[in-house]
Amino acid sequence: MKKLFGKLLATIAAASLTFSIVACTGETGGTNVAAAESVYLAIDINPSVELIIKDGKVSGVTAANEDGAVLLSGETLEGMSVEAATDRIVALAEELGFLTDENNQVKITVVSDDAKAEEAVFEKAQKGAKKGSEKAEVNRNPRSADEKKVKELQAENPELYKFLTPAKLRLIEAIMQYDDSMTYEVGAGMRIKDLAERLDELEDDFEDVIGDELEEKFEARKDELKAETERKIAAVYGDEYLSAWEKYNALKAVYKEIEKRAEHAPVSEEDLAAIEEILKAHGIDGGKDKPEKGFSAEELEDCFDRMHDSGKFDRNHNHNDRFEGEHDRDDDDVYEEAEDAIEDILDKYDEDAYLLTEEDLAAIAAAYGEGVEVTNLEDLEEFIEGLEEALETLRDSIELTKEQKAEIQKIREEMKGIAGKVHGEMKEEIDRVKEEFRAQKDALRK
Repeated sequence: MKKLFGKLLATIAAASLTFSIVACTGETGGTNVAAAESVYLAIDINPSVELIIKDGKVSGVTAANEDGAVLLSGETLEGMSVEAATDRIVALAEELGFLTDENNQVKITVVSDDAKAEEAVFEKAQKGAKKGSEKAEVNRNPRSADEKKVKELQAENPELYKFLTPAKLRLIEAIMQYDDSMTYEVGAGMRIKDLAERLDELEDDFEDVIGDELEEKFEARKDELKAETERKIAAVYGDEYLSAWEKYNALKAVYKEIEKRAEHAPVSEEDLAAIEEILKAHGIDGGKDKPEKGFSAEELEDCFDRMHDSGKFDRNHNHNDRFEGEHDRDDDDVYEEAEDAIEDILDKYDEDAYLLTEEDLAAIAAAYGEGVEVTNLEDLEEFIEGLEEALETLRDSIELTKEQKAEIQKIREEMKGIAGKVHGEMKEEIDRVKEEFRAQKDALRK
């Protein structure tokens, strides 16, 4: 979620762009172009989004304006191919009312150091756009504003900018929003591959600056506004349904708080000592990555991932297997037993197995009342799912008038603008984060 929200906030930093996707990919649809080849892919509808793609997969996502942020809210595109990502983005644009019968132009602009890769990525993006919506009318025409800027620069310095294209200009401008050291003059002399990699690095750095606090604030406010509109819909169904919905919603809120505690529950000192003994017995020294007091199970697993990456879990230091997941190691890997023993300890910290405390049970009773017989988080989740099914049954049994149906439809339309409203409320804070980021980059250059 942090990754997506970092990209969501980066939207404001590139608000002058329209709808762009940046790709650095070896995916060529039948042509085996090396992953080192770079492609810049811009798709214009308005909203605006940017993606960095490596080895045929999306590695980073950035919205280039506020509509793009609305489009991406709650979406995870990392790991998708060019075709799948374009499909999803165009489908969302139609779903949210940006792509309509009247506004159906999907502009695709592609540029690469390799002509074959350029054409292949266009074909995949075109195919994805058409899959995303039957309304989509794809064209390859560059934006008039980009063409105008390129002509202005070429008039100023014909030799320097003779190979500058509207697509490359957009990639340069995307970087300029993060880094003051990037200029048209500097970018014109760089390869597309190097520009794409620069943008990818800057986006990753920007994510780190955003932090969890802004992310949680955004998500909390969005959930609050969503609950307000859902309550309006529940009220249309009458007092009985509204009362049931309020109890269900209150219990769901308590569940989220308990889930958060379960995710960050620290591993006991006893279990941590047992893990340290296992590592010691197998001659594994974590160094700066070793487990520390107060770590949660998730933090410990991240710690072991880093130890794996540095080869500390392999006798020969010749592979980078992750702590979690399947192991495809040599039979003589002497540390598999240590891993299994550590996993057995951490299994008790699985969220579903989290035992509810007296405090948790009191919060559940305050939210819902009596009758919630649960002992762990999994039980509570199943109880809430049962309430949700009962709500659906009750709702289906209620006959609405034509006026009530129209009222509900109007409320649902309001829900589409929730993410945009939150962005509007947080714009000042987002702009502050952007300026801090740029200041950090300037300080590093001095």
